[in-house]
Amino acid sequence: MAKIKTSLTMSFLVVITLMLLLSLFILFYHSNVESKYKQITDNSFSLVVILAAIVFITAGCVIYALFFSNKISSPLIKLSEIAEAISKGNLELKVGDNLLKESNNEIGSLSLSFNTLINRVKNEINQQKDINKSILKISRELESKNEELKKFNRLAVGRELKMIELKKRIKELEKNHRHR
Repeated sequence: MAKIKTSLTMSFLVVITLMLLLSLFILFYHSNVESKYKQITDNSFSLVVILAAIVFITAGCVIYALFFSNKISSPLIKLSEIAEAISKGNLELKVGDNLLKESNNEIGSLSLSFNTLINRVKNEINQQKDINKSILKISRELESKNEELKKFNRLAVGRELKMIELKKRIKELEKNHRHR
């Protein structure tokens, strides 16, 4: 984000420099160069005044450019930091009220969108946790029922095996009893 701030500042400085060069071009080359040069050199006071005005105008433009670039880049830097923290899993962050107050411009709109995004992601995560809890509860219930069925199966199979054994024993006894 510092690159954005630097590039914005540099672009404003370039624009200001171009405006300054254009004004000097208009001042010296729009009309007769020699007569303007002679008028300026003849009156050194006017030269000092013109140079002072150019310096003050340039300084004012530079200060304004720095202020303006800070006003634009500062909220974007804050939003970028929040986005980075969110991407690392910190969903407890909220976009500050100072950014939300700018809701009538793009930065405010983006800030509101960030808060909405954070809330939706939190809700989705909570819903997913609830679903996982339900799945875990159902899984435990199924495991419990499965264990009951296994116990019942062992009892039923054991009983059937005993019945088969008893039937064999009865047949043997009947066979022995008939032979006697």
